[in-house]
Amino acid sequence: MPDAGDVPIVVMIPGGPLPPGNRTYLWPLARWVAARGAVVFTADYRSSPAYGGGFPTTFGDVACAIRFARERGAALGGDASRVTLVAHSYGAFPGAVVALSAHDFATDEPSCLAHVGVGRPDGFVGVAGLYTFDAIGSGFLANFFGGDRSAATSRWLASDATFLPGLAGHPTPAIALLTGTEDSVSPRSR
Repeated sequence: MPDAGDVPIVVMIPGGPLPPGNRTYLWPLARWVAARGAVVFTADYRSSPAYGGGFPTTFGDVACAIRFARERGAALGGDASRVTLVAHSYGAFPGAVVALSAHDFATDEPSCLAHVGVGRPDGFVGVAGLYTFDAIGSGFLANFFGGDRSAATSRWLASDATFLPGLAGHPTPAIALLTGTEDSVSPRSR
């Protein structure tokens, strides 16, 4: 077993869009990862406008979960400089944006400012993830961003994981994208 402070911290977020309280399906995986030497957190987030989310709130919730885990995980023996975000299905959309954007969305969430550290993960694992706008749907996204691409252009651009300008002075996180060969919801081509 690694020494205290040497183990990675893992934050897991569910797919969706689901109402808060649906992260429990991640608990078997979280326990499995923790048993192998990590401090693991599962986090809810407001995944859509129907649940109080949308731009930038959804991203702020995910970033706040990372900031919370970075702070609290260190007290549990985790290494605050080794935080990996594991995001399933739709959760990979806000997860990838938070991981790849130069903006620390945790600063957009006032309730998160009490937690110290950066809201961007040091590593990102997408599991059967949806990353492109065409995989999510323009109707949902217009509601999420408060307008279609022409009405809310800057919000769409700031959240397009395939077009993010990079981390401008920040290290690029380690990235792993996992999907099954027979996955019809998030096929490898998306």
